This record gives sequence, structure tokens and C-alpha cells, in this order.
Amino acid sequence: MKFNFRKIASVLASVVMLGSTLGIAAAANYPAPFVVGGAADGAVVVTSGSQVGAVSDWDAAVSTQTALQALVSVGTSTTTTTTTGGDSVNLATSSQKLYMNSALNAARTILTKDHMPNILADGSAYDNSGTEYKYTQTITVIGGNRKVTFSKSGESMDPGLLVDTGYQGTTPLYNYTLTFSKTLNVSDSSVVGTATIKMLGSEFTIGANSDADTLYLYGSGAGASVNEGETKTVKVADKDHTVLLVGTSSTTSATIEVDGVRKTVSKGSSYKFAGDFQVYVKDLFHATKTGTLSSADLLLGAKTLHLENNQAVKYGADDTTILGTAALVSGTSGSGINSVTIAQAAESATGDYLTVGQSFTDRVLGGVQVEFAAATPDMNSTARDTILVDTDNSVAARVKFTSYLAGTAGEKQLAFARDRDLIANGALLAQLATDANYTIWNIEGANAKVGDWIIANDNDEGRIFQVISIGAGTSTNDYTRLRDVITGTDYDFATGTRNATLSARTIGGAEYNAATDPSNTDSSKWVVNLTWGAVSSTAVTGTQITVFPRIKLKNGEWLSFISPVTLTNGTVYSLPGLYDLTTYKAGQTVLIRNDTEAIGESSTKFGNVNYTLNVLSTNSTATIEGINTDNALWAECIVNATYGPAVLIQEEKTLSDTNGNYVCIPLTIYTSGSTNMPGVGTPVSADTVLSLQTMQTNTYKSKGVTTYGTLVERDVSTGTNYAVSVSYPDEQMYVDVLFKSPSAVTVAGSASAGGGTIKVVKDADVDSVKDKNLLVVGGSCVNTVARKIVDANATAPVCGAAWTAKTNVGVGQYLIKAVASPYNSAKVAVLVAGYEAADTKNAVAKLKENHATTLGTSNVYPVVTA
Repeated sequence: MKFNFRKIASVLASVVMLGSTLGIAAAANYPAPFVVGGAADGAVVVTSGSQVGAVSDWDAAVSTQTALQALVSVGTSTTTTTTTGGDSVNLATSSQKLYMNSALNAARTILTKDHMPNILADGSAYDNSGTEYKYTQTITVIGGNRKVTFSKSGESMDPGLLVDTGYQGTTPLYNYTLTFSKTLNVSDSSVVGTATIKMLGSEFTIGANSDADTLYLYGSGAGASVNEGETKTVKVADKDHTVLLVGTSSTTSATIEVDGVRKTVSKGSSYKFAGDFQVYVKDLFHATKTGTLSSADLLLGAKTLHLENNQAVKYGADDTTILGTAALVSGTSGSGINSVTIAQAAESATGDYLTVGQSFTDRVLGGVQVEFAAATPDMNSTARDTILVDTDNSVAARVKFTSYLAGTAGEKQLAFARDRDLIANGALLAQLATDANYTIWNIEGANAKVGDWIIANDNDEGRIFQVISIGAGTSTNDYTRLRDVITGTDYDFATGTRNATLSARTIGGAEYNAATDPSNTDSSKWVVNLTWGAVSSTAVTGTQITVFPRIKLKNGEWLSFISPVTLTNGTVYSLPGLYDLTTYKAGQTVLIRNDTEAIGESSTKFGNVNYTLNVLSTNSTATIEGINTDNALWAECIVNATYGPAVLIQEEKTLSDTNGNYVCIPLTIYTSGSTNMPGVGTPVSADTVLSLQTMQTNTYKSKGVTTYGTLVERDVSTGTNYAVSVSYPDEQMYVDVLFKSPSAVTVAGSASAGGGTIKVVKDADVDSVKDKNLLVVGGSCVNTVARKIVDANATAPVCGAAWTAKTNVGVGQYLIKAVASPYNSAKVAVLVAGYEAADTKNAVAKLKENHATTLGTSNVYPVVTA
């Protein structure tokens, strides 16, 4: 056996260099960097030529694209809100989150030491004799109007996501309660000035003048014991204060001087000196024998609280009222107290809310905060899906959306309604039609001509087909071609040599039946109709007729086009509104009127969507006129020949609603001078939580949010025919509201978008994906992108011996090499190629074994060893 020392040296050098590269580059393995966290950021590049092996390379490329796309998630990735450095509890639980319009106590009502072991710790108070009085602490979370809202809170501001804190002690944000295990006599001399309790982490001494419905508390300041005639300097809050005990007259009375201000004081009381400096007289010793000195125990800078039953909390020597609070002192006859409760909210109606990131600090005790930590996803999250309904400010209404089928690469803007009379000063006549004035058919089994669109939905993906051609039925190779408007894919239905052709094919796991009629001598009048669903066949609808087929969008919501369609009494229809696919596909029987009722208005309800019907014939037929939101007969989302169709967005279900709600966006007449044009109307919903509120910073815009967390915005800016955008979360939006220690640091949760599409592109079209990570399949002899990776200066294919010289890849071997993309240095290009086409397939298989794709990776397989 001969040894190629040059090759071995080269390989060793490559290993050394690779180790150096790995030291500075982030390690990655397949499927990264093409799919990370469920999100696609890559494309597969393959030869555009017809050389030997091109077909094999294409097979390898497509199989890799399929494998990568399967790893792309439709949903989003989320992180949870966390805290460090102190007690904290989320008001949501693992089984019950807080959503839009949720009361704050929907998941937790009482907080105890189990939730906040330091702040709400059990404790004991002692009197002079050492008698112990145990106590517990709790926080009661209030519900009702204390909830998550989207509003302006009655103020001149933009509407936003808020936690309503309230501003009255009778309807507070929360109640704090301290409960004694046995009655404490707060007026007893052995208790006053001696017994201390710790409330939310702050220590207070029970003061004089307390009784069964009144409690005076003196918070811990800087303690000082001063002898008669002695002057002490005490630092409080970084400021020095001088204290002199002038003398005592009894065990309950003395004269003290603080910062030059002299006052007569009593034991168990608090006094205000210069600069609102509070001093609490905790205890006095009065000397009665010669040779002894009187003394005083003082608390300097002490906080005084006055809690009186059913009254607002007061503080300080002046008994200043703390607005938005209330005290409940529960006592017995005499001076015994069993518990004390402090209720609190915001100080006033101005600012009685929290926005995301804001916190409310306990205004009495200061030891706890309520923080609106996060909304997931937030209103500006990239994980949301946006549907935009607007116009061309002339004759067409448009909708922009991202189909579930196409991912982020499939955002489409389609015209769906057009003013067909085109009379500038005439009445509007908007119809469901494309920008090219072709009809859009939104009922199963309709006869569509070439150019028309057919909306179809069997397996709940929802597709829009354009009729490209209709087979004449005169040749064995004749076919009818439908093109998916969303994906651009053509689907051919073989017709053969039949004048009335019947055929079926499977598309996306669903079977569609196409019946064409080319019998008319005028080919412009040839038609095709599409049917699907249970027991359906060509030219025959099945057990139900689908009306307004729903189109599944990126985040799982559905879009439908609503228009005046006539229904027949007693017929089973599938209409938007029912959530579950099985129930939706099964449909339900429409009963228009019974024989005793007159022709007029009626309605039929599918899930939460209540369709208004104009009865044309008693107990026979009726035309859908729109959707009413309050189960009455009159539609708020109107569809007719004048205004045109409407766009219906159906949400996914929530815990409290098995069918999910909706947003219906009607069209309206926009008049400019004497010209009538399609305009976008005001969106409506049966979800009463949705209420559009005018923005303060831009009065042309108004916003609202549904229970699901869908953000709806209408824009009536001058110079436009109006627009409505719908921002839809991948999952129902939830919020994190925390009770926590003021010292605890919060890291808010977030949601990021998954999804996207891995494309296969020809090397000639690489510029279309230049800003993505590239997976290059095939060698430099057939793939121009591979050539650029192997030799940036090469102007001709690098083949055979030249390929081996550049890569060390010989007969029967293949290469996996990761470099900075030659089209965008911020991205990675991974070359997967072999000496022959079969070797390239082996390279692809090796890559799928979670092979390294770190920048600088370069491996030749099979490895040649001695």
C-alpha cells in the first residue's frame, strides 16, 4: 500500500484550521441554519442545466427540501416570564392563564406564604410578659372590574392593553390581611409600645390609642435610646438628626428636642418635627431615685399608620388620608383585635391602570408590587399574522393575507370586489370579482369560466383555483387546468375524448371532482364546476353544499368571502362559524321559515356566526344579506349588490367558546365629489369585548382587541377609501400579572414567529434567495453556485481532476463544506456534492444525520485511512 503523505498533510492541516474556526464560530448542526426554532431561513440551490446527473441532483434537492420543510413549525415559539431576587407569584397558573378580559382572580384568589414565603411569612407578636400572639398574612386578589382590558381608561390617550387597578378602596385591586391566632388587646399597657408585627416585610409597633376598631402602627425607623440631658446624632436616610432628652415628668410623659425643635411627648405616640420628620416615643423610663437617669427609647423617621374600621388609611402625625384605600379592623368588645385588612387601589381615576411593563407598589406598606409583566404575544409581535383589507382608491377592494399553505413566503394581495358598472357618478355595484374582472365563485358546484376563480375547501386548507383552461374533450390528451392562486401550482384534470368530461384528482390529501362542459360552440362559454366532500362526485355535491369556503391562514385562523348567496330550505350547508373540522364538514340543515310565517327577515346560525336571511319564498328560499352580531334579524355586516361582499375572519376556539368568534369587515360606499367607489366599512363581531376606540395621537385611526387577542385597527385617513387591518396571534393572547417583592427582577416572556418556506431554486435564480442560508446540492461541474464556493475566480465549470484538486474529493467520495455565503456574508452556504451524481445523494443522506454545518466545516467522505 502506498501512502499519500501530501494528502495526509493536507487533511491534517484542514483539521487544524477547522479547530481554529470552531473556536470563534457558533456550533451548528443540520437542520440549522436552514431551520432554527421552527422557523425557515434557507433555500436549496440545484443546477438549472440538463447535464448528466442533473435529474439525480434534483431528486436529492427535492428530498432535502421536503425534509427541511417538515421541520418548520406553523406556530410560534414562546418563553415564559420569570423573576429573580425575591418573592414572586404569577396570577396565572399552569391550568388557567389570564387572557384578554380575564378577571385578575380567574386563577388565584388568595395568596399565602406558600406563594410568597418571605413577604407573607407567619409571625408572632409578644407583650411585656412574653405572651405570644401568632399571626398569618394573606393577600386576596379582587376580580370583577379588576381585569385585563383594552381601553383608554377614560383618559386622553391612545387605547392600549391595560390592567384595571381601580381607584376606590371599596372596589380595590387587592386586600392585605393580617390575622391573629387569638385576640390581642391593643390598648393594654403590656402591648402598647412593645408588641411588634411584620406586615409585608416591614416591622410596626402597636401604638397608644388603639382599640377594637382602631389601630395605630409605628413603622421601624432608626432606633435611639437617649439618657436625660444627653444629645445624640442619628443618621436616617443619609441625613444626620440631633436628639436631646430634656427630661421626663412620669413614665408616660417627657420633653424631647429634635433638630432644635422642643416638644412635650407621650409614650406610644408619634410626633412631627421640622421637615415632616416623624419621631415615635416607644418607651420612657422615669428616674425616681438619686443617682439614676431617666431615659427614652425613640424611633426616628418612623412611619405612622392610623387604621380605623371602614375608613381610608391615614398616615403621619397629621393623619393625612391615603386616597384609594380602606381599612377593616375586626375586633371584639373592649380593645381586642382579631385581624386587620388594608384594601387599596390607585390614588385617583387618573392613572388607575397598568400598561405592560408597569407596576403598582403597595401605597401603605410598600412591601409588595403588582406588575403587568407581559402579554404574549404582544401587540407588535412578529409572531402575529396580519390581514389587511383596503382598496385601490378607485374601483377595487383588496385583501392581503398569508395562507397556511404558503407560509411567510406566500403573502398575497388579491382584489376580491370590483365596481362593475364603472359609472363614475352612478350607484355603486360592487361584486365578488378579481382585479381583472373575473368572477370569484364562493359556493360549491358553481359553473366557472376560464379566468374565473373557484374557492374550495375539503381538508380545511382552503384553496383558490383559477380556471386556466378547459379541455375540449376531443383528444386523449385533453385536460382542464386549475391553478392554485396561492402557491402557483397547476393541477390538471384529465378529460380525454368526451364532450361532457368528468374527472377527479387528489390535491393536498383531499379529492376534488371537476365536471366540464365544452359543448357550446363558443369556447368562451365553456364551464367547469368543482365539488368535494362526503358522497360527492363529478357534477354532484355530496351530503352538504359548502358556501363561503374558509381559507386557512398562517396562524390557524380562517378567511372567507361573504356575498349574497341564495339558500334552499331543508338543505344541508357548510358555512363558516363552526370550528371543529368534522362538524364544519358535516354542516347543518338550514330551516328558513315554517309554513305559518310570512316572507321577510330570518336568520340561521352556524357557531357564533348568525347569518341574516331575506326570505324570498315562504318555506323555500332565502338570500344571505349579511351577519348580525346580536342574534337579531338586522345585519351589521351587510352584503348586497350595492355595497358588495365582506371579508370574514374566523378565530380559533377559546377555553370558554368551543366555536371561536369572528371579525366581519364589510365594504361601504366611499364618495369623493360625485364619484362613488368601494370603501372599507367598520368591522363588527359578536365578541362584545371588541370595541374600536379612537386613538389620541391619530384620530383617523381606531383600535380594539377581541377576547382571543386579535388586534383590529380601522384607518379612515384622508385621501384613502379606508382600510382595516387584523393582527392575529398564533395562540390566544395571554398575560402575566405578578405579585412580587419590589426587589425581584422580572424577565418578560415573549413569542417569536415560526413558519416560513424552504424553496428549491435553480442556480440561475440564486439572487431570489441571496439573503437566506443556502444549501447547495451538486458539484462545481454542474452547479454555478457550487463553482463559486469551490473557486470564486472560476469562469468555467470545475470538473474531474480540477474538482479533485480543489476539494480533495475523488472517485466514490463526497464533500460537506460550510462557508460564508458568496451572496451575503452574514449567511452560510453549505455545499453538499459528490464526485458523481450517486455520491451527491450519499452526501445529502450524510447531511441529514445531523451533520455539522458550522461555518468552516469541511469534511470528505468516505474517509481514506491507511
